[in-house]
Amino acid sequence: MASWPLFSNSTGARFFAAVVPFLNCARLLTYGLGFYSDEALVKSVTREGKREELLRGPLYYVIVLLIIVLVFWRDSPIGIISLSMMSGGDGFADIVGRRFGSLKLPFNDKKSWVGSAAMFISGFLLSALYGSCGALLLP
Repeated sequence: MASWPLFSNSTGARFFAAVVPFLNCARLLTYGLGFYSDEALVKSVTREGKREELLRGPLYYVIVLLIIVLVFWRDSPIGIISLSMMSGGDGFADIVGRRFGSLKLPFNDKKSWVGSAAMFISGFLLSALYGSCGALLLP
């Protein structure tokens, strides 16, 4: 999303920008289904180190990213907010939750209260940052 201002305002720009998430989606499918193996990829993207995990959270993530790029692109702040919550919120939730998340959520013992709070706060702050720079991202 930070690179969106570098793209032109032409109709095809969103499709060109969608190439990277599309290729990442294809890569996750290829390795997740076992056509090829890449232990470094599996270890870096999954929690438990199983290739099948590539077909869950990481794949959903890039599919949503692909949809946001194709549907919202720079036409709506919904895309900016969604990507901010996904990228900033999810990233910080994992980092903070693993480090300080001893008190777990009652409905999901793999998630913590502090990680959830970090998701909300960092996603909100990143959304506000990109939202204030909206003139750069939106046409």
